Amino acid sequence: MGARIVILVIAAVLGFSGVGVAVLFLMQNSGRTTQLSLDLWLAAWQLGEPVSVTGVMGVSFGAGFLVCAVLAIWRSLVSRRQIRKLQQQLALGAESASFR
Repeated sequence: MGARIVILVIAAVLGFSGVGVAVLFLMQNSGRTTQLSLDLWLAAWQLGEPVSVTGVMGVSFGAGFLVCAVLAIWRSLVSRRQIRKLQQQLALGAESASFR
């Protein structure tokens, strides 16, 4: 039980320090803008107007969160389907005499 508390405290400290660093970075760079471009050697694109650094960070965080949420939901659905299938197999096996 003691090791679990230590791990939770370390995770909380790391999480809060990461949030603190991100907030400081956003506060220091709130007025800065950047010109975004994508160069694929065959074709290149560039946004017409500069974008704020905080906007880029917000969009990046949102996209990463969305991708992780979709993957977590997909994994949950696959796990539920597998659990349901195993429960059905167990129920069928318990009724038949060959299972014993």
